[in-house]
Amino acid sequence: MELSLHNASQKHLKNNRHSHCKILQVSDLLKQYQTNLTHQEHILEGQILAQQQATNASEKKLKETIDTLTWELQEKSKEQEKLLQQNVNLQEALQRAENFSGPCPEDWLWHKENCYLFSSESSYWTKSQETCLSLDAQMLQINSVDDLHLPEAGKAIANVLNLKILEEQEKTLECCYEI
Repeated sequence: MELSLHNASQKHLKNNRHSHCKILQVSDLLKQYQTNLTHQEHILEGQILAQQQATNASEKKLKETIDTLTWELQEKSKEQEKLLQQNVNLQEALQRAENFSGPCPEDWLWHKENCYLFSSESSYWTKSQETCLSLDAQMLQINSVDDLHLPEAGKAIANVLNLKILEEQEKTLECCYEI
């Protein structure tokens, strides 16, 4: 029985050693897993931090781009407003130039250093002469379009006064010019 107790005791001791080895192995494995997990956590934290930094840098660059584009758009808008105002000013100047009568009185047409007044009324020759004399001007008689030697005057007559060559020979379209 002693032998059997000894055998049982040794067997138990062997089993205990074996169990203790297994416990140590499991403990070592757990420590190794814990170390691996900690290492992987550090790697993931580093990757997350790098991603956050990249995202922050990207957001900063995007904000700078938006700010730059906003500034450029404002500058282009100012430039467009300036050009629009210049266009309005030029149109007004052109309108004034179209209506410019040179050194002539109002409603008179300036052409080649002379002032001309075209009347939309037709009257007899003597009445036309009197009108011109009262304006300190001389009368110019136009009986046909061929008689027109004034390009601007011809346009003025045709467009503004709706020129009609008078059928009656004793009547004429009044046109006075200053000397």
